[in-house]
Amino acid sequence: MYPGYAYIIDYFRRLYHLPEQFSIGYGDPTAKVNILPSRTSYFDTFTPFDANQLVMKDWKGVSLPFLFTDSTELSILQQTDNSITIQYDILAAAFFFLSGWQEIVYHNTTLAPRYAYSDSLQNKQDITDLPVVYYYFEILAEAISMAYDLNLKPAPWEDAPFAIFPSHDIDTCNTGWKQDAAFELRNGRFFSAAGVAYRAFFRQDD
Repeated sequence: MYPGYAYIIDYFRRLYHLPEQFSIGYGDPTAKVNILPSRTSYFDTFTPFDANQLVMKDWKGVSLPFLFTDSTELSILQQTDNSITIQYDILAAAFFFLSGWQEIVYHNTTLAPRYAYSDSLQNKQDITDLPVVYYYFEILAEAISMAYDLNLKPAPWEDAPFAIFPSHDIDTCNTGWKQDAAFELRNGRFFSAAGVAYRAFFRQDD
């Protein structure tokens, strides 16, 4: 079992407020809800993802990528008398996307500062606007609902219909003042540029 299993399951349980008594199997045929593991060694190799290990399957009218498989014949959910099996490894696939594994592989093999969006699986499969992991979780939630006779829904903000999460991206935490000062100089604001440098020198810059 690869290390990302616990991370993804914990993420899912928090999002859906799933009590511990509802178990999720991973390669456990005795579990009421079982996810078939792919047995992939991909996360041990630090090699670029092979698109041949991907198939597109329809889930409620949405075409979803399923990783680490070449089988297009399996149904996503398989129900027996006592259990529900998810026949594609949505845990490994969710970890691939949530961890930014493509960037980890890239930076492990090159000194270039940035991973190019054009090289990403999202770009190549034209799924940039598709919340893939959300749909993986939806599949898992439906399997649990079927197995335990529940109506499992995400509840991230209690009863609120939505939430706002302001965020930002900082690339140069310690040298951003240089870019600020250069910008001011290019625009002829010499006193402002001097002020930026002054605040940086006395550790008062933003």
